[in-house]
Amino acid sequence: MSGAEVAVVFGKKAKPHYVYITYRADEILYVGCTWNPPQRLASHARSSEWFELMDRVDVFGPFSKAEALELERDAIWTLQPTFNKRGKVRASAANEWADAVWAAMESA
Repeated sequence: MSGAEVAVVFGKKAKPHYVYITYRADEILYVGCTWNPPQRLASHARSSEWFELMDRVDVFGPFSKAEALELERDAIWTLQPTFNKRGKVRASAANEWADAVWAAMESA
């Protein structure tokens, strides 16, 4: 199923999901997945130590929940965000990942 399709599960429409990447300059702070980016970011504003450090967020989607969770997992593994797990990454790695996501979306 492509991210643009709507799935029906047990008589309910599945909500589209999004993957987001937060940054401070070239440092990737956190990668997450949600069906409601504004609400999730507001939650982070109240409870996440990295939120005040953030100067940019990129949101990708929509995807099915399964696709978004897979992309989130792959992004965390590839980009190693500071607050998902320890480690810094090159900005070029983030750009490569984003290019791959856009390419997948365009071919869907």
